[in-house]
Amino acid sequence: MGNKIKVIIFDWGRTLYDPETDGLFVGVAELVPELAKYYSLVLVSLAKNDSPEERRRKIEESGIAKHFKLVLVGGEDKDEMYEKVLKELAVTPENIVVVDDRMLRGIAWGNRRGARTVWLRKGKFSDELPTEETGHPTFTVSDITEVKNLLPPR
Repeated sequence: MGNKIKVIIFDWGRTLYDPETDGLFVGVAELVPELAKYYSLVLVSLAKNDSPEERRRKIEESGIAKHFKLVLVGGEDKDEMYEKVLKELAVTPENIVVVDDRMLRGIAWGNRRGARTVWLRKGKFSDELPTEETGHPTFTVSDITEVKNLLPPR
């Protein structure tokens, strides 16, 4: 992907965190600190099934929150959170990779804005296929740990 990448935006639910087991997916606890050595990491999460405060508590208790420059939790508009990342970190979409398990959210935003996108095609939304509206992800992986192979250290 080259050295232009400065920021990796991760979705929380079903990308890093498994709501079925109430814990991180295998490999996430090792992946996040490794990537944080080379990239600014951002975590975005829609808190629809619990309050934003409860979601923040889960993120803190996961042990990986300290590796993120920004942790954004909201209840409604994920696109707004992505736009906030651009402003707060003063980066352009070309400098961003979005990693998400949903085509309709992170992947669609990243594609519309010109970011690189990594679709974690696994679990509940694995049949949510790319459309003309969402665009196609730059990369598709079936295991979150595959992300490190797509992003060489800077």
